[in-house]
Amino acid sequence: MDALIERLAEICRAQPTAEKWVVLPSVSIGLTIGERLAREGRAWINLRFATAAQVAEGLAGPRLVAQGIGRLREEVGPALVARLLQGLAGGGEPYFRRMAEDPGTGRILPGGVPCGCPRPATGG
Repeated sequence: MDALIERLAEICRAQPTAEKWVVLPSVSIGLTIGERLAREGRAWINLRFATAAQVAEGLAGPRLVAQGIGRLREEVGPALVARLLQGLAGGGEPYFRRMAEDPGTGRILPGGVPCGCPRPATGG
């Protein structure tokens, strides 16, 4: 992590007014990096931390909303994953068949893949 901190500090020093993005697995990691930069007395102005899902939502979100597409409710995830796995298993792939047959996969997998899965917006 020392090399990452050093490189971010160099970039921030070289381009203090430019907006800089760091894509990380979680925002909390970014907060830790920012705290470390601050504790070491390094400027990190305009350094932004985001997850891949946040970047994707920021880029595609407005277009999806304009098309009437919103996010799925969290409780729909397990059923959607189970259905997708069953479809893949139907293609004869033994790996996916075993996953589809395990009732826990539908509950566990959506939590490991943070996404704003689109769904048609409802009127109202």
